[in-house]
Amino acid sequence: MGEQERAASKGDAAGPSAEDGSGVSLDAFRQILEAMDEVVIVADETGGIRYACPYIVRTTGYADGEIYSLGKAGSLFTEDPAEHLPPEPGASVSNVPTRLIAKDGNEIEILATVSRADIGGPSLLYVARSISDFDLSAELLDRIFRFSGNAIIIVHPTERTIVRCSPATESVLGYPPAELIGQSTRAIHLDEESYLAFGRISTERIGSHGVFQGEFPLRHRNGHRIEAEINTVPIAAPGESGRGYVSIIADVSARRNAEDAVAMIHDVVQETAACERIEDALVPVLRSIAMKSHWSVGEAWVRDKDHDGQYRRVAAYAGDDQAQRYIDATAGPALASPGGSIVAEAHKSKRPVLTARGGTTRSVAQASDPASGGHGYRAECAIPLVIGGNVNIVLTFLLDNMHENSGYWLEAVAAASAPLAALIERVSSETELRRRESELRKSRELLRSLARRIDQLREDERKEIARELHDQMGSDLTSLNFDLQFLREQTPASNEIAVKYLDSAERVVASMAGNLRDLATRLRPAILDVYGLPAGIEWLARDFENRCQCKMRIDIDDKDPGLDEGQTTALFRICQESLTNVLRHAKADYVSVSLHTRDGNIQLVVEDNGKGIDESFLRSSQRLGIIGMQERARSVGAKMTITGRAAGGTRITVTVPANAGARQLKE
Repeated sequence: MGEQERAASKGDAAGPSAEDGSGVSLDAFRQILEAMDEVVIVADETGGIRYACPYIVRTTGYADGEIYSLGKAGSLFTEDPAEHLPPEPGASVSNVPTRLIAKDGNEIEILATVSRADIGGPSLLYVARSISDFDLSAELLDRIFRFSGNAIIIVHPTERTIVRCSPATESVLGYPPAELIGQSTRAIHLDEESYLAFGRISTERIGSHGVFQGEFPLRHRNGHRIEAEINTVPIAAPGESGRGYVSIIADVSARRNAEDAVAMIHDVVQETAACERIEDALVPVLRSIAMKSHWSVGEAWVRDKDHDGQYRRVAAYAGDDQAQRYIDATAGPALASPGGSIVAEAHKSKRPVLTARGGTTRSVAQASDPASGGHGYRAECAIPLVIGGNVNIVLTFLLDNMHENSGYWLEAVAAASAPLAALIERVSSETELRRRESELRKSRELLRSLARRIDQLREDERKEIARELHDQMGSDLTSLNFDLQFLREQTPASNEIAVKYLDSAERVVASMAGNLRDLATRLRPAILDVYGLPAGIEWLARDFENRCQCKMRIDIDDKDPGLDEGQTTALFRICQESLTNVLRHAKADYVSVSLHTRDGNIQLVVEDNGKGIDESFLRSSQRLGIIGMQERARSVGAKMTITGRAAGGTRITVTVPANAGARQLKE
């Protein structure tokens, strides 16, 4: 290209003047384009480069103005994304994967969006971002509301009432959007105490981190409790002095129920393992089951041979004061008749029973009678302990109401009762003891399998949400920024009200972009999937360094260790949990993270100079976080050790043997 032609191209890049009347002037967008950390190219209809933003010049290494000598925009890419563009005016294609070619020949993976636009005449507008950049933004609100599977609620900044709900609010919480609009968020909380607790916790979290992310119980429209995962970010409405909030709510009751069921079974196993007498285990077992399942009254019935096979209540647990009054009012011999009671029904069928028709030894009507200490219980269940083919013990529970997940918990409790039945077998026979140990081993393997499944579901859920944020929100906010800038150029400075609203809108867009970028990155960093474990661990360590202000030593091999997705995810999450524990508990000012491959073995080491870890804590039942790390390591054939450092602090080492993949496949 000659000097005159190059000058003409640069002249085109500046865009026509406002007087020529041909479309939108490129000058109107120059300021915002030059501030963006994205690739932006404007080309004519044939693909000739008219404008290239400074970011692409910095990224590709071309000297100022040199990029125009390439002629065609398509020459900057391994595959021109404009080849996928339909011929109609205004057409666009989004998120086309390709590579940007730097001056030195290196290739950068990107996602490109190309649109036909009128920018000083018919033009092609290229907007691209690095896949590893993850500088994402929000999809237009209406589109989010229409297609999100999660409930989305917007709270007014000054009136603190719900002003908008997504259609999914009805499927998640049971409320049609029109029914919630205008109400306080108190309507979806369990009670006043829960409502105030959420407000306090979320306000503190948003004040310190800019976003609330966590799980909190909510109330479904039909009255039952649901476990909800809530992500809340603050927003400011134009002209308002306070802050409103956008909350994304997902029903994770199934996952939480599964996790609580695992914890419940674990507690039952722990409570029964050291007991020599069945009576010693009954109350702890009843307590564990009632607390996890949110059932109010638990009772244990033993077959009484002296009373013609009737059942005698030998233990009881009350979940609250009213339940305790119920138990006190029914104290005494309390024999369950062989016929007509739920105990007898469970004894006969040898299967768990759930009903809303009658009581264990009393009817529901009696249970609701204040004179007998009743609490309005409307449902009950019974779980028989089958030992050697016979039933001699039945566990019963009273429920406030028959809920949607009552059947699920009945099955979970039935599974949890197996170790208790095994205890009785151990007391009666050494042979049965060996049988119980075998059952416990199988139960542990089942728990590990269930835990692995829960982890996989959680990872899939995180990845899906992160992908949804990544794929759908970038180009829309770019377009929104263009529109806002255009409006600003078209608005006279004398129109102070309009200028004020535009300023507010730009701040809201910037806030949403930052908050959603952080949210998506913490859900599932794209760098982990695109560049592998070394880059993911380094990103995690750098992020930790920024948050804790510790002195960091990062020593990571550049070479990809060649792990599969499950092993990569396990090591990444173990490192993440280790650094979280350092931040919460260690009080350290020095942390080291290393990842190396030695003789085919991959080794991750996280160590700190903090207060160390108590050996008694490693042996306690409260170390669920460490148990989770160990189970992650075990699930991918890795070995994890936790030791104290000679100079003080803790060292966590995870080693994946060279043949771990083959061994796991064989298992």
